[in-house]
Amino acid sequence: MFERILPFELEIMYARVKYWSGDHMGYLDALSALLRKCKRKTKEASAIAQIESEVQEMKDMWKERGARVTLILASQLVEMKVRHDFFFQSLEDKKKLSFVLRIS
Repeated sequence: MFERILPFELEIMYARVKYWSGDHMGYLDALSALLRKCKRKTKEASAIAQIESEVQEMKDMWKERGARVTLILASQLVEMKVRHDFFFQSLEDKKKLSFVLRIS
């Protein structure tokens, strides 16, 4: 329901609320969810659009949005100075990070 009501920029701003409140890992989770949504919408574009020209237009729009979210995610990781060997101590944390990097 919210996918049709909220503009995409508001979804990004909603994710940034977590960053502004000091929850950096929550911010990464929210950005990861947005990236998954972009990938899902890109795949679903052919089922949603009614005209063939709209299909490519919708795919391009969601790919562009995914690219923007990926850049935001990458800049957040750089800001956090994420390093595999130093910052994360447990194997579970390394798995979480590799998942985030793999989806971007």
